[in-house]
Amino acid sequence: MLQTIVNGVLTVGVVCLIALVGFELVHRLVPADSRQRHNDVAGFIYAALGVIYAVLLALVVIAVWEEFSPPARLSSRRPTRRQRSSGWAIDFQSPMAPTYRS
Repeated sequence: MLQTIVNGVLTVGVVCLIALVGFELVHRLVPADSRQRHNDVAGFIYAALGVIYAVLLALVVIAVWEEFSPPARLSSRRPTRRQRSSGWAIDFQSPMAPTYRS
């Protein structure tokens, strides 16, 4: 469990560091005038990416929610009346237990 948490934190940290390095490189290498001309286009691109992310996140949540159904799993594992009574006879610790098994 701890290893998973550490790996998750390290992964997020490395991705953030890469994003910051990319931001700094663009800030230093691309002139401000060139970046200002494309602000309106960048806004539409970020809006579209946000919608795509929201739809994908909703699909993942729905898929996970459909797989998680504890009542269905529990009811399929519940023994029937016959299984309970025969299991009681088999687990019964007495000299007559072998006669119930046959």
